[in-house]
Amino acid sequence: MEALVILLISLICISIFGTFFNSILSRRQQGISKHLHRARMNIHMGVMFVSIALLQFVTIQTTTIQGVFIAIIFVLGLINGYYGIKNHHYFKQLRQEKQEASQS
Repeated sequence: MEALVILLISLICISIFGTFFNSILSRRQQGISKHLHRARMNIHMGVMFVSIALLQFVTIQTTTIQGVFIAIIFVLGLINGYYGIKNHHYFKQLRQEKQEASQS
């Protein structure tokens, strides 16, 4: 149980750092790189939300209302991660196509 809590706290800290780092980079970049960093930021935020929800679920005894809020946070994390991955694949492919077109 303690190992799971330590793992979740570590994931939260790493994802917070990744969120801030990619947020700063997305504001400094232009074009496709900007969107790639935003997609990575969304992936990190999704991991963070899921980790927070799991940590709350594991560490405290929840009432029905708390369980509903934890479930909402968990679902928001899954949605954020899904769209982050989807956008990352799209913009990565777009960047590759743009590089291939410029080399031809």
